[in-house]
Amino acid sequence: MKKILVADDDQSIRKLMISLLETIFKKNNLLITEAEDGAEAMLKFNNNIDLVILDYLMPKVDGIKLAKFIREESETTKIIMVTGSFFGHEFPPGLKVDDFIIKPFRIEDFTKAVSKLL
Repeated sequence: MKKILVADDDQSIRKLMISLLETIFKKNNLLITEAEDGAEAMLKFNNNIDLVILDYLMPKVDGIKLAKFIREESETTKIIMVTGSFFGHEFPPGLKVDDFIIKPFRIEDFTKAVSKLL
């Protein structure tokens, strides 16, 4: 069973990603956990999670801090950062995420990124 944590403060985007995961990857027997901000995601994260899909801009703890926290806890958990704010922002050197998805995203791009990492 693959375990995925989806963290995004926009409930509609979070629910869309979860729905896509459940629909497209139903054969993979997924266990999906959701978090509405980075702080909640930190509390729900554990080393058994295979993939974290996280938003770049979230309240309390942003995606950069969350990604760093995940990397400190686990080098094997895959991370996809989703952002609508990519242009005009510089990501810190050494930010260890496995893929980026730019919002608004196409279903094909989302599917490809997740498929590559599961």
